[in-house]
Amino acid sequence: MSHTYSKYWQVNLVVHNYVGCKAPLFECTKQPDELIKLLRSQPYLLGILRDIQEGMPGFHGTAKIVIRGVATRWTSQYPAYCCLLKFQGALHILTNDLCIYLSGNEESHTKIRSMITTIQNGLFWHSLTQYAVVKQHLEPLAIAANTTQSNTCHLNQVVITFGRLFQLFSQLDSSDEEIIKIAVLRSLQMRWDKADQDVFLAAVILNPFLKCCPFRALPLLFASAAVHTLLERLWICFYSNTEPPATFYNEVSQYL
Repeated sequence: MSHTYSKYWQVNLVVHNYVGCKAPLFECTKQPDELIKLLRSQPYLLGILRDIQEGMPGFHGTAKIVIRGVATRWTSQYPAYCCLLKFQGALHILTNDLCIYLSGNEESHTKIRSMITTIQNGLFWHSLTQYAVVKQHLEPLAIAANTTQSNTCHLNQVVITFGRLFQLFSQLDSSDEEIIKIAVLRSLQMRWDKADQDVFLAAVILNPFLKCCPFRALPLLFASAAVHTLLERLWICFYSNTEPPATFYNEVSQYL
């Protein structure tokens, strides 16, 4: 439990480095944040938005609500932005509904006019398109955080999760994402360098469903002799400098 709990906070440290890299791409989140804040502060607008959803063709079930992320819980930003993207059609209809001016004072009406200008601005929707890239970054980070904070998370799952993050962010090829790529990969490498690597690698190898399959791209580092040396080293560490039994090598070879 304590091991995976610490790895949950390691994911949060990666996110901290991700957000702190000050990439120009993050500028696209300012307007969506302001729009969410305005909608959440005007309950009657949320009511009109609900009525619009219920009147749209193909509607069934329960109307969606606008979610506002919490600054101290970064994982809440991901579902908040995902929800906003689903409101695009309803927001366009909202801007043409005169009922939005039936409540509030002049100050709130000024904010509504500003909101309408934002929604009808093509650059705003372009920023949402750009935000989709940020959403693609937040999704694997959110999954990693939820995975590693689970009470049932095992060491092998932590390794696979971090490896998946490294793979995904290594594939970023846009110039706008270069700063993000460098920051996240450097952060992941820093966390891995500080980890007890032998224990985590052994946890993957000793999972009978995985064995050495996740490391097949590194055949020399995870050859049978290298795995035997790794497990022998851990045996001596765990069993107070006691050498493994004579059958240890054959048993490991048969297992692999």
